[in-house]
Amino acid sequence: MFNVPTKNNLPSFKKSVDFLCFFFYELAIFMFLLLMFWAPMHALNTKHFNVVKTTADNYAFFNIDNKTNIKPGDILSAYRFSGEWQAEIGKVKVESVANNQVKASFDPEKFSWPMGRQGAIIGQKGNTVFVDIASNFKNGDVLSIFKDRQKIGVIKLTNVQKSPAEAVAYLIGKEKPDLKDLPVTEFTIATQVAFFNNKIIGWLEFLSAAIIAFAYFACWIIYKKSLFQAFFDYIKSLLKKIPVKKLWLPANLLFGWIFVWFMANLSVRIIPYFINGGQALFNLNFLHLSPKIFMPFKPAVYAILIFWYLLLLFKNHKSPILTFWDSLSYGKRKERIKNDTLKKIIIWIMNVVIVYVFAANLFAFLRADINAVLKLGWNNSGVMFLGSFNPLDIKECAYWIFNLFKVVIFIFTHSPSFTSITSVFEFMRYSLWSVTIVLCLFGYGYSLLSFLWGKHIRNVDFTIVGWLANGFCYPLFGVVIWQMVPQLSGQNPIITDGPLFYIMFVTELLLNILYTLSILNLGKMFGVMTDKGLKTTGFYSVVRHPSYTLELLMFITLYLVGLSTLNQWIAVCMFIFIYFIRSERDDDFMFYSNPGYAEYRKKTPYKFIPGIY
Repeated sequence: MFNVPTKNNLPSFKKSVDFLCFFFYELAIFMFLLLMFWAPMHALNTKHFNVVKTTADNYAFFNIDNKTNIKPGDILSAYRFSGEWQAEIGKVKVESVANNQVKASFDPEKFSWPMGRQGAIIGQKGNTVFVDIASNFKNGDVLSIFKDRQKIGVIKLTNVQKSPAEAVAYLIGKEKPDLKDLPVTEFTIATQVAFFNNKIIGWLEFLSAAIIAFAYFACWIIYKKSLFQAFFDYIKSLLKKIPVKKLWLPANLLFGWIFVWFMANLSVRIIPYFINGGQALFNLNFLHLSPKIFMPFKPAVYAILIFWYLLLLFKNHKSPILTFWDSLSYGKRKERIKNDTLKKIIIWIMNVVIVYVFAANLFAFLRADINAVLKLGWNNSGVMFLGSFNPLDIKECAYWIFNLFKVVIFIFTHSPSFTSITSVFEFMRYSLWSVTIVLCLFGYGYSLLSFLWGKHIRNVDFTIVGWLANGFCYPLFGVVIWQMVPQLSGQNPIITDGPLFYIMFVTELLLNILYTLSILNLGKMFGVMTDKGLKTTGFYSVVRHPSYTLELLMFITLYLVGLSTLNQWIAVCMFIFIYFIRSERDDDFMFYSNPGYAEYRKKTPYKFIPGIY
């Protein structure tokens, strides 16, 4: 437990920094939990309406139900919501409401993306439909048909001179639904307007955030104790009364089902991924395998894994998951290299491979993040970060570095212009990500060159499990993981207005800032699958894996706005799983690689949340 600084007991600078890291780290977790508590209730009170018509004079129309209390003057958010774009595209202002149809105006100059052309089907005769559209359409235009933001087909305009216009409908699937009143749009994603419809919930969100923040600060000042830990100390005292032995079998059966599902799905997907990736590495393409080829074998894999799991569970009375994990421990690996110089050379070469693979991802991320910054702050400038960093091509590297300096100079010499408050938060998000990537690349670069001044990497986890555990967090193997779960974003944003909308952005920003600081805290010791020594100060005096915790909470907060169904809530739990696996592997590797890690683990017993786990 950390003590609050007092006049009688002035701590050293290091202890003050450690305390501040602890304080803000815990505060960020508190805000995240508050967000998770209110998000489902906020979602239940948010309504979504498809835009059914837009006109050339910048008016949009949408239909509402009798229970929706929208009135002239209301400002609502417009979305074209998908996994690739979750932010609002702009704001519309309600001008009038008549017969449950809302007429709203919008300013195209303040939209991040165009409102676009929309219309609605008002009649149908066989495959011919009659469409209410504005005059800026022409014959041959193909428009998407939507039902509750789900695309069900397309229409092709055949006669826009008639009123209403005529078109031919082509539907997806065998069903022939009634198309009357369904919206059509030039986009492949429906344009919608979102309306948060409960002021009481809004006030409760604001008051709960204010009360928790006040109680959190007051607890530290008055009792010199964390409210967070005080609360969970009470929870743990209640959990002690639970008969753990009676829960052992149900818990193992529950987690066994998750384990079998994961291993079976990973098995049939990872094999073709490795084969196709290997071919791509050597510019070969004689055998392209699809996971579908192995899908018929999945029931057999399920059966084998279930039999193995139940056999170990009831025969050994020990968790098969722990048995499996222990068998993959880094400590099981035998050290064969005795020559110290040769060992250092081999470790350095293996580290070069690790850096090349993971840094390549980071260079691609950096370009994407900087271009997002330019898009959000200088949308009409035409400036873009081009090129790719390929260390095997000096000319291409020089071009990349030249473009990077040019973009950085432009950013620091031109003032940004934002379309909304949300674009400001997004701008800060991608700016922080860019800084974080630069810090990571510095850590990689230091590890490659440190031998020049006599510093050597102690060890690397070059095992298959090491690659998988870390690759799950990168496109390297992460693409396989995310194929196994539903999409992270549903069709509707669940938090679009009210206090929780801003709490969400502030929480994400705080997590993002702390995550960047945690990487800065590591400095030259940052690395993947490497033992470059121990960091025991700052955030790493609070928990052992602060960067993993902050990154996983940041990503969940980022995707929170799109968790519109139970499938999305289940899918987002994959972040927890992959960072848990990565942290377990790191703990195992460092325990056997670094002599000081056992002592560090005693002094810092918690992995993610201080006082809890």
